[in-house]
Amino acid sequence: MSSVFNIHRSKYTYLIAIFLLIFATALFIFAFEQFPLENTSLAIDWYAIYPAIKGGTIHYGGSGLRNPPWAVLPVLPLGLLSFRASWGLLNLLTFAVLMVSVPRKSPRWLWLTGVILLVVSFPALRHAADANFEGLVIGGILLLLSGYKKQNIWFTAIGFLLASGKIQETWLLLLVAGIFILKTWDTRQWLQLAGVGGAILGITGLWRGREWWSDFTQIPQLGQGSLMDSSLLATFHRLGLPMWLFVIIWILLAGTTLYIAVSGGTQLTREKTGTLVAASLLLAPYAAGNSFLTVLAIGIIPLLFTQPIIATILIILVDVPYFTLAHPTIMYHYGATYWTLLLFIAWGAMMLNVYQSKKDQAHH
Repeated sequence: MSSVFNIHRSKYTYLIAIFLLIFATALFIFAFEQFPLENTSLAIDWYAIYPAIKGGTIHYGGSGLRNPPWAVLPVLPLGLLSFRASWGLLNLLTFAVLMVSVPRKSPRWLWLTGVILLVVSFPALRHAADANFEGLVIGGILLLLSGYKKQNIWFTAIGFLLASGKIQETWLLLLVAGIFILKTWDTRQWLQLAGVGGAILGITGLWRGREWWSDFTQIPQLGQGSLMDSSLLATFHRLGLPMWLFVIIWILLAGTTLYIAVSGGTQLTREKTGTLVAASLLLAPYAAGNSFLTVLAIGIIPLLFTQPIIATILIILVDVPYFTLAHPTIMYHYGATYWTLLLFIAWGAMMLNVYQSKKDQAHH
């Protein structure tokens, strides 16, 4: 009797979940259809990206789409919708991924606290206003971590491909994950992983690879120190600092990150992953400040449950730009440099956590 009751309860749970999903989808579409876009900077990224996926296919060449074709596949159906509806559904997807990214904790209010702090953070709402693919990257990282831990070939392959959608955020993570897979998986498993990933890369590369590569290598902001670029290289250009100092810091940052990450065991913890993402952004030729959302979701929010004081300080620093909204020129001129500084601070805090975990393991 109890088993029958459990079956019925399970059916009702699924029905309620489906209803809530449909309701949330309709609500997001309705809400975003109402936003006045004229004479505003809302959906500024989506204005550049949407034409490239309009009609449910990819159009490189002069568009604002710089992401590789294999990472864009999940959002191609958005191109079949109107501009506003697709903008709303992209945000629904992003917020859903952000909620899933928060580790489940007991009591439940701890998890809810993490969710609220993440979804109302400045990077999350800034990303919602601009509309980009940060949710795909975060989702890809989560799939990669889960697939690696469970040695699930499909999760890991899809995670690699989605996470590479913004390679400037994940190149160190993908490198370290690849090293760990070669060290811990048997030959048959990683060969299967390479086969699955290679097949998807090959098919999508033949389809749109040449056009993507042509656009990707012609990003006008690369290395120019633009006001949107939060990479270490761009910051050195903006501040007029010597390139020999940049080279020294680059080498030290890359070497320290890789040494601590690899020598601390083959686990890919959230803090270690966040450290690798923060370092990737700092060391990349180009990195937008909005990408700090990935560092926040992957590394800082989980730190809230293990190092609450440090995490709280970082979250406060993340939300400081809210206080500049009355004077938008402040973030316009200094925002990229601020995110560079915050990437350094977050990298240092998470790196210390990873290093301490390494020491604790050595003592046991």
